[in-house]
Amino acid sequence: MSYINKYATEQNDVAIAAGRTGQPHVYTAGGDYARGTITWASIQTDTSTITLGGVYVKFTTAASDGTKAGTVGDPLLVNIKGSLTLTLDELVIVLNATANATIATCTYAKSGSTILTITKDTRGTAGNAFTLAASVGVVSAATLTTGTDDVAITLTTENIDIQLVDGNDQYFSLANAEDFTKKVIMLSAKSTGNAIITVANLDGSASVAVTLSTAGQYLVYQFLDGNWRSLIDVTTSAINALTPTDGNFIVGDGTNWVAESGATARTSLGLGTMATQAADAIAVTGGTISSATTAEVARVSDVSTRIVSVTTTPITGLEATHESKLVVLNKADGATFTLPAATGSGGVYKFVVGTTVTSNAYIIQVADGTDIMDGFVCTMDDTATPVPGGWVTAADSDTITLDGSTKGGIIGDTLELIDIAANQWIVHGFLKQSGTEATPFSATVA
Repeated sequence: MSYINKYATEQNDVAIAAGRTGQPHVYTAGGDYARGTITWASIQTDTSTITLGGVYVKFTTAASDGTKAGTVGDPLLVNIKGSLTLTLDELVIVLNATANATIATCTYAKSGSTILTITKDTRGTAGNAFTLAASVGVVSAATLTTGTDDVAITLTTENIDIQLVDGNDQYFSLANAEDFTKKVIMLSAKSTGNAIITVANLDGSASVAVTLSTAGQYLVYQFLDGNWRSLIDVTTSAINALTPTDGNFIVGDGTNWVAESGATARTSLGLGTMATQAADAIAVTGGTISSATTAEVARVSDVSTRIVSVTTTPITGLEATHESKLVVLNKADGATFTLPAATGSGGVYKFVVGTTVTSNAYIIQVADGTDIMDGFVCTMDDTATPVPGGWVTAADSDTITLDGSTKGGIIGDTLELIDIAANQWIVHGFLKQSGTEATPFSATVA
Protein backbone atom coordinates (compact mmCIF):
# COMPACT_ATOMS: atom_id res chain seq x y z
CA MET A 1 0.00 0.00 0.00
CA SER A 2 1.03 3.56 -0.43
CA TYR A 3 -0.49 6.98 -0.19
CA ILE A 4 0.12 10.31 -1.83
CA ASN A 5 -0.13 13.42 0.30
CA LYS A 6 0.24 17.06 -0.73
CA TYR A 7 1.49 19.84 1.49
CA ALA A 8 0.30 23.20 0.14
CA THR A 9 1.41 26.74 0.78
CA GLU A 10 -2.08 28.25 0.65
CA GLN A 11 -5.31 27.49 2.51
CA ASN A 12 -8.35 25.78 0.96
CA ASP A 13 -6.48 24.41 -2.05
CA VAL A 14 -6.81 20.66 -1.40
CA ALA A 15 -9.77 18.66 -2.67
CA ILE A 16 -10.37 14.97 -1.83
CA ALA A 17 -11.76 12.75 -4.55
CA ALA A 18 -12.42 9.01 -4.79
CA GLY A 19 -10.02 7.13 -7.04
CA ARG A 20 -8.66 3.70 -7.94
CA THR A 21 -5.30 2.38 -9.02
CA GLY A 22 -4.25 3.41 -12.51
CA GLN A 23 -6.86 6.17 -12.89
CA PRO A 24 -5.29 9.32 -14.43
CA HIS A 25 -6.06 12.79 -13.11
CA VAL A 26 -5.30 15.98 -15.08
CA TYR A 27 -4.36 19.28 -13.47
CA THR A 28 -3.07 22.63 -14.67
CA ALA A 29 0.31 24.02 -13.61
CA GLY A 30 0.65 27.78 -13.80
CA GLY A 31 2.77 29.48 -16.46
CA ASP A 32 4.53 32.82 -16.07
CA TYR A 33 3.85 36.50 -16.80
CA ALA A 34 5.55 38.41 -19.64
CA ARG A 35 7.83 41.18 -18.33
CA GLY A 36 10.10 43.94 -19.59
CA THR A 37 11.80 47.22 -18.65
CA ILE A 38 12.76 50.64 -20.01
CA THR A 39 15.79 52.39 -18.49
CA TRP A 40 16.75 56.08 -18.72
CA ALA A 41 20.01 57.81 -17.90
CA SER A 42 18.63 61.35 -17.55
CA ILE A 43 15.44 63.41 -17.34
CA GLN A 44 13.35 63.42 -20.52
CA THR A 45 12.89 66.32 -22.94
CA ASP A 46 9.71 67.70 -24.47
CA THR A 47 10.23 65.53 -27.56
CA SER A 48 10.91 62.16 -25.86
CA THR A 49 8.46 59.31 -26.45
CA ILE A 50 7.93 55.65 -25.60
CA THR A 51 5.70 53.09 -27.31
CA LEU A 52 3.95 50.37 -25.28
CA GLY A 53 2.06 47.74 -27.27
CA GLY A 54 1.83 50.22 -30.15
CA VAL A 55 0.43 53.00 -27.94
CA TYR A 56 2.39 56.27 -28.04
CA VAL A 57 3.29 58.08 -24.81
CA LYS A 58 4.99 61.51 -24.89
CA PHE A 59 6.89 63.39 -22.18
CA THR A 60 5.85 67.05 -22.11
CA THR A 61 6.06 70.28 -20.16
CA ALA A 62 2.28 70.42 -20.41
CA ALA A 63 -0.07 68.70 -17.97
CA SER A 64 -0.35 64.90 -17.91
CA ASP A 65 -3.32 63.42 -19.80
CA GLY A 66 -4.09 59.69 -19.91
CA THR A 67 -7.31 60.16 -21.87
CA LYS A 68 -5.62 60.70 -25.24
CA ALA A 69 -5.97 58.20 -28.08
CA GLY A 70 -2.37 56.99 -27.85
CA THR A 71 -1.61 57.58 -31.53
CA VAL A 72 1.35 59.41 -33.07
CA GLY A 73 -0.75 62.53 -33.45
CA ASP A 74 -2.60 62.18 -30.14
CA PRO A 75 -0.22 60.45 -27.65
CA LEU A 76 -0.80 59.97 -23.94
CA LEU A 77 0.91 62.87 -22.12
CA VAL A 78 3.24 62.67 -19.10
CA ASN A 79 4.36 65.89 -17.41
CA ILE A 80 8.15 66.26 -17.01
CA LYS A 81 9.00 66.87 -13.34
CA GLY A 82 12.09 68.34 -11.74
CA SER A 83 14.03 65.05 -11.77
CA LEU A 84 14.07 61.71 -13.56
CA THR A 85 12.74 59.79 -10.56
CA LEU A 86 9.82 62.19 -10.10
CA THR A 87 9.06 62.03 -13.82
CA LEU A 88 8.97 58.22 -13.65
CA ASP A 89 6.59 58.45 -10.66
CA GLU A 90 4.28 60.56 -12.86
CA LEU A 91 4.64 58.08 -15.75
CA VAL A 92 3.62 55.15 -13.50
CA ILE A 93 0.56 57.08 -12.29
CA VAL A 94 -0.58 57.90 -15.83
CA LEU A 95 -0.04 54.36 -17.18
CA ASN A 96 -1.79 52.58 -14.30
CA ALA A 97 -4.75 55.01 -14.36
CA THR A 98 -5.41 55.28 -18.10
CA ALA A 99 -8.47 53.64 -19.61
CA ASN A 100 -6.54 52.81 -22.81
CA ALA A 101 -7.40 49.15 -23.44
CA THR A 102 -3.89 48.14 -24.56
CA ILE A 103 -2.01 49.94 -21.78
CA ALA A 104 -4.45 48.53 -19.20
CA THR A 105 -3.36 44.94 -19.95
CA CYS A 106 -0.17 45.52 -17.95
CA THR A 107 0.89 46.76 -14.53
CA TYR A 108 3.60 49.42 -14.33
CA ALA A 109 6.07 50.22 -11.52
CA LYS A 110 9.30 52.12 -10.93
CA SER A 111 12.43 50.16 -10.00
CA GLY A 112 15.10 52.27 -8.35
CA SER A 113 15.13 55.80 -9.75
CA THR A 114 15.73 55.13 -13.47
CA ILE A 115 13.76 52.01 -14.52
CA LEU A 116 10.14 51.43 -15.54
CA THR A 117 8.97 47.80 -15.16
CA ILE A 118 6.13 46.44 -17.30
CA THR A 119 4.34 43.19 -16.31
CA LYS A 120 1.48 41.58 -18.24
CA ASP A 121 -1.60 41.02 -16.07
CA THR A 122 -2.26 37.51 -17.45
CA ARG A 123 0.14 34.59 -17.76
CA GLY A 124 1.05 33.10 -21.10
CA THR A 125 3.21 33.40 -24.19
CA ALA A 126 0.71 35.80 -25.78
CA GLY A 127 2.10 38.54 -23.53
CA ASN A 128 5.48 38.22 -25.26
CA ALA A 129 3.98 39.99 -28.30
CA PHE A 130 3.55 43.25 -26.37
CA THR A 131 6.04 45.64 -28.03
CA LEU A 132 8.42 48.10 -26.35
CA ALA A 133 10.20 51.13 -27.86
CA ALA A 134 11.77 54.36 -26.58
CA SER A 135 13.17 57.38 -28.41
CA VAL A 136 15.80 57.94 -25.69
CA GLY A 137 15.56 55.17 -23.09
CA VAL A 138 16.90 51.61 -23.39
CA VAL A 139 14.33 48.79 -23.65
CA SER A 140 15.02 45.32 -22.25
CA ALA A 141 13.95 43.84 -25.61
CA ALA A 142 11.73 44.73 -28.55
CA THR A 143 8.87 42.94 -26.78
CA LEU A 144 8.05 41.67 -23.32
CA THR A 145 9.62 38.30 -22.48
CA THR A 146 9.35 35.48 -19.85
CA GLY A 147 5.68 34.74 -20.59
CA THR A 148 4.86 31.01 -20.53
CA ASP A 149 1.56 29.14 -20.93
CA ASP A 150 -0.13 26.96 -18.32
CA VAL A 151 0.91 23.30 -18.59
CA ALA A 152 -1.45 20.32 -18.43
CA ILE A 153 -0.24 17.73 -15.88
CA THR A 154 -1.47 14.15 -15.66
CA LEU A 155 -0.96 12.31 -12.36
CA THR A 156 -1.33 8.53 -12.67
CA THR A 157 -0.85 5.82 -10.05
CA GLU A 158 0.05 2.28 -11.09
CA ASN A 159 0.51 -1.15 -9.42
CA ILE A 160 -0.55 0.00 -5.98
CA ASP A 161 -3.63 1.34 -4.25
CA ILE A 162 -3.75 4.92 -3.02
CA GLN A 163 -4.88 4.65 0.58
CA LEU A 164 -5.25 6.94 3.58
CA VAL A 165 -4.80 5.85 7.17
CA ASP A 166 -8.54 5.17 7.52
CA GLY A 167 -8.26 2.41 4.90
CA ASN A 168 -10.58 4.03 2.36
CA ASP A 169 -9.52 4.04 -1.29
CA GLN A 170 -8.99 7.76 -1.67
CA TYR A 171 -6.33 10.19 -2.77
CA PHE A 172 -5.49 13.84 -2.28
CA SER A 173 -5.75 15.93 -5.43
CA LEU A 174 -5.74 19.54 -6.46
CA ALA A 175 -8.87 20.99 -7.99
CA ASN A 176 -8.87 21.72 -11.73
CA ALA A 177 -6.81 24.74 -12.80
CA GLU A 178 -5.01 24.71 -9.45
CA ASP A 179 -1.64 26.44 -9.61
CA PHE A 180 1.14 23.99 -8.73
CA THR A 181 3.78 26.72 -8.56
CA LYS A 182 5.73 26.59 -5.29
CA LYS A 183 3.54 23.74 -3.98
CA VAL A 184 5.04 20.61 -2.41
CA ILE A 185 3.82 17.01 -2.76
CA MET A 186 4.96 14.08 -0.61
CA LEU A 187 4.75 10.53 -2.02
CA SER A 188 5.03 7.76 0.56
CA ALA A 189 5.00 3.93 0.45
CA LYS A 190 3.41 2.36 3.56
CA SER A 191 4.62 -1.17 2.81
CA THR A 192 6.89 -3.01 0.41
CA GLY A 193 5.84 -3.22 -3.21
CA ASN A 194 6.54 -1.57 -6.53
CA ALA A 195 4.61 1.65 -6.00
CA ILE A 196 4.96 3.85 -9.08
CA ILE A 197 3.81 7.45 -9.21
CA THR A 198 3.90 8.89 -12.75
CA VAL A 199 3.68 12.63 -13.37
CA ALA A 200 3.26 13.16 -17.11
CA ASN A 201 3.60 16.11 -19.50
CA LEU A 202 5.31 18.42 -17.07
CA ASP A 203 6.72 20.60 -19.80
CA GLY A 204 5.39 18.87 -22.90
CA SER A 205 8.20 16.30 -22.85
CA ALA A 206 8.34 12.69 -21.64
CA SER A 207 6.76 11.60 -18.38
CA VAL A 208 8.71 11.38 -15.14
CA ALA A 209 8.26 8.13 -13.22
CA VAL A 210 8.91 7.93 -9.49
CA THR A 211 9.31 4.47 -7.88
CA LEU A 212 8.83 3.82 -4.17
CA SER A 213 9.93 0.24 -3.62
CA THR A 214 10.76 0.21 0.10
CA ALA A 215 8.33 0.28 2.98
CA GLY A 216 8.58 3.61 4.78
CA GLN A 217 10.25 5.35 1.85
CA TYR A 218 8.96 8.77 0.97
CA LEU A 219 9.79 11.36 -1.65
CA VAL A 220 9.14 15.11 -1.56
CA TYR A 221 8.75 17.04 -4.82
CA GLN A 222 8.19 20.72 -5.59
CA PHE A 223 6.91 22.14 -8.86
CA LEU A 224 9.35 24.87 -9.97
CA ASP A 225 9.97 26.43 -13.37
CA GLY A 226 7.56 24.06 -15.11
CA ASN A 227 9.14 20.89 -13.71
CA TRP A 228 9.00 18.73 -10.60
CA ARG A 229 12.17 19.03 -8.52
CA SER A 230 13.14 16.26 -6.09
CA LEU A 231 13.72 17.74 -2.64
CA ILE A 232 13.96 14.69 -0.33
CA ASP A 233 14.34 10.93 -0.83
CA VAL A 234 14.30 9.13 2.51
CA THR A 235 13.65 5.57 3.65
CA THR A 236 12.02 5.65 7.08
CA SER A 237 11.63 1.92 7.71
CA ALA A 238 15.16 1.66 9.10
CA ILE A 239 14.47 4.58 11.42
CA ASN A 240 11.19 3.03 12.58
CA ALA A 241 13.04 -0.19 13.43
CA LEU A 242 15.51 1.56 15.76
CA THR A 243 15.01 1.24 19.52
CA PRO A 244 14.21 4.71 20.90
CA THR A 245 16.81 4.52 23.68
CA ASP A 246 17.02 7.73 25.71
CA GLY A 247 20.07 9.77 24.72
CA ASN A 248 20.76 8.01 21.41
CA PHE A 249 21.43 9.85 18.15
CA ILE A 250 20.26 8.77 14.66
CA VAL A 251 23.09 8.98 12.12
CA GLY A 252 23.92 7.53 8.72
CA ASP A 253 26.63 4.86 8.53
CA GLY A 254 27.06 5.15 4.75
CA THR A 255 24.42 2.49 4.02
CA ASN A 256 21.56 2.88 6.47
CA TRP A 257 20.28 4.77 9.49
CA VAL A 258 21.67 3.57 12.84
CA ALA A 259 21.40 4.64 16.48
CA GLU A 260 24.55 5.71 18.33
CA SER A 261 25.02 6.37 22.03
CA GLY A 262 26.16 9.81 23.13
CA ALA A 263 29.75 8.58 23.60
CA THR A 264 29.86 6.98 20.13
CA ALA A 265 28.33 10.06 18.51
CA ARG A 266 30.91 12.27 20.21
CA THR A 267 33.66 10.05 18.81
CA SER A 268 32.10 10.29 15.34
CA LEU A 269 32.09 14.08 15.65
CA GLY A 270 35.69 14.15 16.91
CA LEU A 271 34.71 15.59 20.31
CA GLY A 272 36.75 14.91 23.45
CA THR A 273 35.85 14.85 27.13
CA MET A 274 35.25 18.62 27.15
CA ALA A 275 31.86 17.93 25.52
CA THR A 276 30.67 16.19 28.73
CA GLN A 277 31.85 18.83 31.20
CA ALA A 278 29.46 21.12 33.05
CA ALA A 279 29.28 24.67 31.70
CA ASP A 280 30.54 26.06 35.03
CA ALA A 281 33.37 23.54 35.48
CA ILE A 282 35.28 23.23 32.19
CA ALA A 283 38.86 22.02 32.51
CA VAL A 284 41.28 22.42 29.58
CA THR A 285 44.17 20.02 30.21
CA GLY A 286 45.94 19.85 26.86
CA GLY A 287 46.14 21.03 23.27
CA THR A 288 46.32 24.59 22.04
CA ILE A 289 43.83 27.45 21.77
CA SER A 290 44.57 29.69 18.77
CA SER A 291 48.27 28.66 18.96
CA ALA A 292 48.40 29.27 22.74
CA THR A 293 49.11 26.29 25.00
CA THR A 294 46.78 25.56 27.90
CA ALA A 295 49.62 26.52 30.27
CA GLU A 296 49.91 29.92 28.60
CA VAL A 297 46.16 30.48 28.80
CA ALA A 298 46.10 29.47 32.47
CA ARG A 299 49.05 31.76 33.27
CA VAL A 300 47.22 34.91 32.16
CA SER A 301 43.64 33.94 33.07
CA ASP A 302 43.85 32.09 36.40
CA VAL A 303 42.93 34.81 38.92
CA SER A 304 43.62 32.49 41.86
CA THR A 305 47.41 32.73 41.25
CA ARG A 306 47.79 36.36 40.16
CA ILE A 307 49.72 37.26 43.33
CA VAL A 308 52.90 35.38 44.27
CA SER A 309 54.28 36.20 47.72
CA VAL A 310 58.06 35.79 48.12
CA THR A 311 58.90 34.63 51.64
CA THR A 312 61.89 32.36 50.93
CA THR A 313 65.23 32.76 49.23
CA PRO A 314 66.74 32.28 46.74
CA ILE A 315 63.99 32.36 44.10
CA THR A 316 64.56 31.20 40.52
CA GLY A 317 62.15 33.00 38.22
CA LEU A 318 59.89 30.65 36.28
CA GLU A 319 57.64 31.62 33.37
CA ALA A 320 54.75 29.43 34.55
CA THR A 321 54.96 30.68 38.17
CA HIS A 322 55.92 34.35 37.92
CA GLU A 323 55.38 35.79 34.39
CA SER A 324 52.33 38.11 34.19
CA LYS A 325 51.91 37.68 37.96
CA LEU A 326 52.41 40.22 40.72
CA VAL A 327 55.46 39.14 42.72
CA VAL A 328 55.19 40.61 46.23
CA LEU A 329 58.45 40.84 48.17
CA ASN A 330 57.48 39.96 51.75
CA LYS A 331 60.76 38.87 53.41
CA ALA A 332 62.10 41.53 55.79
CA ASP A 333 65.55 39.89 55.91
CA GLY A 334 65.86 40.04 52.13
CA ALA A 335 65.54 37.67 49.19
CA THR A 336 67.27 37.06 45.86
CA PHE A 337 65.17 36.64 42.71
CA THR A 338 66.90 35.36 39.54
CA LEU A 339 65.12 36.15 36.28
CA PRO A 340 64.90 33.52 33.53
CA ALA A 341 67.20 33.95 30.53
CA ALA A 342 66.09 36.78 28.19
CA THR A 343 64.97 35.33 24.85
CA GLY A 344 62.60 37.96 23.46
CA SER A 345 59.55 36.13 24.79
CA GLY A 346 57.72 39.34 25.73
CA GLY A 347 57.43 38.04 29.28
CA VAL A 348 56.56 40.67 31.91
CA TYR A 349 57.72 40.35 35.55
CA LYS A 350 56.19 42.76 38.05
CA PHE A 351 57.52 43.30 41.58
CA VAL A 352 56.08 45.25 44.49
CA VAL A 353 57.58 45.60 47.95
CA GLY A 354 54.99 44.38 50.41
CA THR A 355 57.34 44.34 53.44
CA THR A 356 60.19 46.84 53.89
CA VAL A 357 63.51 45.00 53.94
CA THR A 358 65.33 45.62 57.25
CA SER A 359 68.41 43.42 56.78
CA ASN A 360 70.34 42.19 53.79
CA ALA A 361 68.45 43.28 50.59
CA TYR A 362 65.95 42.42 47.93
CA ILE A 363 68.06 41.47 44.89
CA ILE A 364 66.71 40.99 41.36
CA GLN A 365 69.31 39.74 38.90
CA VAL A 366 69.64 38.26 35.41
CA ALA A 367 70.26 34.58 34.72
CA ASP A 368 73.86 34.83 33.42
CA GLY A 369 76.61 37.16 32.31
CA THR A 370 75.21 37.59 28.78
CA ASP A 371 71.97 39.29 29.87
CA ILE A 372 71.73 43.01 30.70
CA MET A 373 69.13 45.50 31.93
CA ASP A 374 68.27 48.77 30.15
CA GLY A 375 65.99 51.42 31.58
CA PHE A 376 65.51 53.61 34.62
CA VAL A 377 63.67 54.10 37.90
CA CYS A 378 62.02 57.22 39.27
CA THR A 379 62.69 58.01 42.95
CA MET A 380 61.53 60.13 45.87
CA ASP A 381 63.58 60.90 48.99
CA ASP A 382 62.20 60.67 52.53
CA THR A 383 62.54 64.32 53.48
CA ALA A 384 59.67 66.50 54.71
CA THR A 385 59.45 67.90 51.18
CA PRO A 386 60.21 64.91 48.93
CA VAL A 387 62.51 65.64 46.00
CA PRO A 388 61.98 63.58 42.84
CA GLY A 389 64.93 61.96 41.15
CA GLY A 390 65.89 58.92 39.16
CA TRP A 391 68.57 56.45 38.20
CA VAL A 392 69.49 55.12 34.75
CA THR A 393 71.09 51.78 34.01
CA ALA A 394 74.69 51.54 32.86
CA ALA A 395 75.79 49.62 29.77
CA ASP A 396 76.56 46.52 31.85
CA SER A 397 73.79 46.69 34.46
CA ASP A 398 72.45 43.23 35.34
CA THR A 399 71.38 43.52 39.00
CA ILE A 400 68.92 45.59 41.07
CA THR A 401 69.59 45.88 44.80
CA LEU A 402 66.98 47.29 47.18
CA ASP A 403 68.54 47.68 50.63
CA GLY A 404 65.62 49.20 52.52
CA SER A 405 67.06 52.72 52.61
CA THR A 406 69.50 54.40 50.20
CA LYS A 407 68.59 52.14 47.24
CA GLY A 408 64.89 51.63 47.90
CA GLY A 409 63.19 48.49 49.11
CA ILE A 410 60.54 50.30 51.13
CA ILE A 411 56.92 49.14 51.18
CA GLY A 412 55.11 50.42 48.12
CA ASP A 413 58.13 50.37 45.78
CA THR A 414 57.40 48.84 42.34
CA LEU A 415 59.51 47.45 39.49
CA GLU A 416 58.63 45.97 36.11
CA LEU A 417 61.03 44.03 33.88
CA ILE A 418 60.18 43.01 30.28
CA ASP A 419 61.98 40.39 28.18
CA ILE A 420 62.16 42.26 24.82
CA ALA A 421 65.04 40.47 23.06
CA ALA A 422 67.73 37.87 23.46
CA ASN A 423 69.99 38.94 26.38
CA GLN A 424 68.02 42.17 26.99
CA TRP A 425 65.63 43.19 29.75
CA ILE A 426 63.86 46.54 29.92
CA VAL A 427 63.34 47.89 33.45
CA HIS A 428 61.34 50.75 34.92
CA GLY A 429 59.91 51.46 38.35
CA PHE A 430 59.25 53.79 41.29
CA LEU A 431 61.36 53.75 44.48
CA LYS A 432 61.46 55.63 47.78
CA GLN A 433 64.98 56.21 49.12
CA SER A 434 66.39 57.51 52.41
CA GLY A 435 69.77 58.72 53.65
CA THR A 436 72.37 59.29 50.99
CA GLU A 437 70.55 58.02 47.88
CA ALA A 438 72.43 55.65 45.58
CA THR A 439 71.71 53.84 42.30
CA PRO A 440 70.10 50.45 42.72
CA PHE A 441 71.72 49.22 39.47
CA SER A 442 75.00 47.32 39.33
CA ALA A 443 76.88 44.61 37.40
CA THR A 444 77.40 41.53 39.61
CA VAL A 445 76.48 38.50 37.53
CA ALA A 446 79.47 36.73 36.04
